[in-house]
Amino acid sequence: MAEAPAASTPDSSSDASNRPEVRAVSFVFPCLDEEDGVGPCVREAKAQIESMGYTADIVVVDNGCKDRSVERAMEAGARIVHEPVQGYGQALRSGIEAAEGQIIFMADADGTYDLEKIPVFVRHILEDDADLVMGNRYHKIEKGAMPFLHRYLGTPVLGCIMKTLFKMKVRDVNCGMRAFTRDAYTRLNVVTTGMEFASEMVIRAIRLDYKICEVDLVYHVRIGDSKLRTMRDGLRHLRLILLYSPDVLFMLPAIILWTIGAAIVVILYPKPFYIGSRAIDVHTMLIGATMNLVGLYLGCLGIVAKAYGHFTGLRLDRLVGYWSGILRLKHGLYFGLFSSVVGFAFVIWVVVGWFQASFGNISFIRELILGLVFLSNGIVIAATSFVLSLMVIPHTPEKSPLRG
Repeated sequence: MAEAPAASTPDSSSDASNRPEVRAVSFVFPCLDEEDGVGPCVREAKAQIESMGYTADIVVVDNGCKDRSVERAMEAGARIVHEPVQGYGQALRSGIEAAEGQIIFMADADGTYDLEKIPVFVRHILEDDADLVMGNRYHKIEKGAMPFLHRYLGTPVLGCIMKTLFKMKVRDVNCGMRAFTRDAYTRLNVVTTGMEFASEMVIRAIRLDYKICEVDLVYHVRIGDSKLRTMRDGLRHLRLILLYSPDVLFMLPAIILWTIGAAIVVILYPKPFYIGSRAIDVHTMLIGATMNLVGLYLGCLGIVAKAYGHFTGLRLDRLVGYWSGILRLKHGLYFGLFSSVVGFAFVIWVVVGWFQASFGNISFIRELILGLVFLSNGIVIAATSFVLSLMVIPHTPEKSPLRG
């Protein structure tokens, strides 16, 4: 079985000579009603770590268990950390914070992962200078271990999006069995609390130029019932990806659409444009206006996503950081008001002309289109300014929107 580095950079952020001496290895299991699986997982992890001569620090995070999971985990030799706020990421964050080892593992307590591969993960950290070691479930998946939609649609699609946007070479971006040093985890500064925690960890590792290795695993059929919610958890992952890549998903299409749409409106406002004997007239101008407005909407969504990511700590954005120190709510309102007034003036012009024509056919179609473009741009810009101003209002972690 091949266990080779899957992604690396020549200038790794860590140096093997600076690694702390490893005396203990911690293994963190988030747990929500896993009474049948948690005991065997704890015993296997403990045995594998001790077989390498290290002290085994096994942490099971009680994330609201209503069965005998805590009792079974303690019987198997685990320490218990109680985390009342439910969420996969929240449980892991609490467990990792409580872990005492210099090397820390994470995995589900449901028997799906090859815990006998723990020594391979440790060797990658100690010998290959890896910052993050991940499992690769797609090496072999037992029949029935992964639902059809997860295996052939959800996980591959999300993985493809992440690999494309963030230039990842990781084969299984959502594998839950991982190992890392405490220092590497601290520098990641992961902030999410749900299933998207796994994606955020990898995205941040890529951005910090971490050396990432992968270990091939056999993905087993889980013990007990799954707690995954396909649609909700998939959307949380997708939301995180969008927040981390607003330039590609929002800003680039927005700039293209807004610019082309504005150019069409400006060119066709004075008179039709002729290509040979064919006239390009108000119908094309209307299409241009629509493109302009769609581009503006996308751009405003992109700006909001960039600002949200910056102010919540998801991703630092230099442009947002720079302009947030210069622009204020009043600047957006002034610009939006100016554009709205110009647009409203055009609309009034059209209404007056319509009135003078005894409410007959309107002959000011170009003016109406241009006026609506200015008016809509102004309203959207003013509204976006209000939304952006709300983001600088402090909020407590307990009420953070990242928990939604």
